[in-house]
Amino acid sequence: MGYYYQSDWHFIDQPYLDEPGTTLDDFNFTPADVDVVDALIDLTGYMKGEVAAADSTYISQIVDSFPAEADQRSFVLRLLIHYVGDVHQPEHATSLIDSKFPEGDRGGNSEHFDSVSGVDNLHGVWDSVIFEWTGKNRPVKSIPTQFPNHKLLINIIIAQPLNDYEWTNYTDIVTGLASKYPVDQTKLKDQDFNAWAAESLELAKDYVYAGFSDGEQPS
Repeated sequence: MGYYYQSDWHFIDQPYLDEPGTTLDDFNFTPADVDVVDALIDLTGYMKGEVAAADSTYISQIVDSFPAEADQRSFVLRLLIHYVGDVHQPEHATSLIDSKFPEGDRGGNSEHFDSVSGVDNLHGVWDSVIFEWTGKNRPVKSIPTQFPNHKLLINIIIAQPLNDYEWTNYTDIVTGLASKYPVDQTKLKDQDFNAWAAESLELAKDYVYAGFSDGEQPS
């Protein structure tokens, strides 16, 4: 997404202590001063006209970078789309803290294993949807019929802005996911960003770290 100042806006350091009897006082863990939940709250408020630059460290830095209001709103919208995905990625909402990682494992970024298609840490496993979207094995199941001459390119960065093929490809993928995993409207917790982060933390405890050992490939 660019702009160095928002590097810490993508995650929230919710501590997960996996050693019985320990507390945060036993370690050197210090969470970031900003986080994805607060960012989502302020960015959403800005788009609604409820949060001004003077009231938000997030909005003020965006306004400083983009003098035109139209560009400010465009960038905020991009961040919102991106951060909604981030807060639902368990490792963007968790920091494992124990005797091996007394300062936290940085959402799994400090937990390494032998590379699989370019992924070599626990965070990357979940960013890549368990090795499916690694960048070296793009998840193109088939070439859309509208583009019969398109060749599958391996290990490339997706061109921006997206071309017609990419729009069609990603639309097909999203449509397929929406059909395969229908959303229960009663469980959306609309704009309850803290609840989203809390759910991601529980998923990290139950699925991400369960059975995983640093240095070993997850199974």
